[in-house]
Amino acid sequence: TKKSFHITEKNGLVNNSVYGVLYQGDGLVWMSTNKGVVRYDLYKHDFTNFHPIHYLQNSEFNEGAFSRSSNGYFYFGGVSGFNYFKPSSISYDTTEPKVVITGINGEYLRIDDQRIELNYLNSRLELGFRALYYLNPGGVKYKYKLLGYDQSWVEVSNDNLAIYPRLSPGRYSFQVVASDEFGQWLVEPILLEVIVRPPFWQRWWFIILLIVLFAGAIYGLFRFRTREIERSYKLQLVDSELRALRSQMNPHFIFNSLNSIQYFILKKEPQEAYTYLSKFASLMRKILQNSRLKYISIADETEWLALYLEMEKMRMDDELEFDIDHSRVRDIEHSYIPTMLIQPYVENSIIHGLLPKKGNRKISIRFEKKVNHVECVVEDNGIGRAAARKMNEKRRSKHASAGMELTKSRLRILSEGQGDYDVMVEDLENDGQALGTRVVIKIPLIRV
Repeated sequence: TKKSFHITEKNGLVNNSVYGVLYQGDGLVWMSTNKGVVRYDLYKHDFTNFHPIHYLQNSEFNEGAFSRSSNGYFYFGGVSGFNYFKPSSISYDTTEPKVVITGINGEYLRIDDQRIELNYLNSRLELGFRALYYLNPGGVKYKYKLLGYDQSWVEVSNDNLAIYPRLSPGRYSFQVVASDEFGQWLVEPILLEVIVRPPFWQRWWFIILLIVLFAGAIYGLFRFRTREIERSYKLQLVDSELRALRSQMNPHFIFNSLNSIQYFILKKEPQEAYTYLSKFASLMRKILQNSRLKYISIADETEWLALYLEMEKMRMDDELEFDIDHSRVRDIEHSYIPTMLIQPYVENSIIHGLLPKKGNRKISIRFEKKVNHVECVVEDNGIGRAAARKMNEKRRSKHASAGMELTKSRLRILSEGQGDYDVMVEDLENDGQALGTRVVIKIPLIRV
């Protein structure tokens, strides 16, 4: 063609120092260099390089040490002897070397052909691999990469082992490829999915559980706070109504008390007037003190109830018998109930049941400790609710009935979260004849 070409390392030649050239035919040229023997195709312009792994005496050959025999053998001499071969008898394996996983070291939870699962507590991974290439196993090279961990391919030769001391929880994909003795790399790498199970606190179900619990706690706290605000508001409203009712009741009570004092003075009974006035002052002081408290001990409650009943007894010319029994409550000094809770029921018994009755007026108050509450029973031998209802219809003032309803509402609000509460009213009868009224008040017991 009257054209010449220069073939150098830039074109893919393994080395520029060429010591011998032998022509095989069909455009195939064999050359000895300082880095092995090269077969070059003049038409395809590609190289096939041979090295000591292909049984050469050495990578380095000598100048002029080459020859071709009459029977078709090529000879190339080097620093460690010479090589001879018949180019036409050389066959080339064009199949790609297949890589297999030969071993998995370390502890694993589950393993199959395409996946391995590890525990986060022991996530060390050692993978052995090898190419199924038996013509020249020593000429095989490997490179591997763990997607999600390695940034680039890791090239190895004889040490066909990949070691990862510790892997974080997650999913990885292990890839490994091999090249044959002529540097032809496997196109499709082998894939192995590696799963490192996260700890339970990093799993989706635990995270969802935490979110649900946190949302539930926030909702519960919100509901609790809302109920507390609503309960406090209702309690303040009931207390306000009770205070308003007492402001109507107290002037009436004070007016009756002053009339009683005046009655004793007119009867020229100064001692009774003085005694009544002293009890009246003590009662007013206790009412003022207790009205500021939310809870009161049973001892203080019975003390001021006794004082109140003594004044009512004097006002009814000693025609009232009363009894207060707290013997069934062990520690009355440290057993607390809501303040001024019993008085409205006692007052209701006196006004509606006992005052309309002539003589033989009796009222008893009994406290008894139950499992988780205190039971207070107010019992009288008055005219009964049916007769009192008829008389009450003619009255304009109904503060006592309102006081009982508000007291029951107050008891319900104060009892939230403290225990059971209840108010039961029972008519006492014998053969249709009214014998009085019994009121049973179930009060949550508060220990202070």
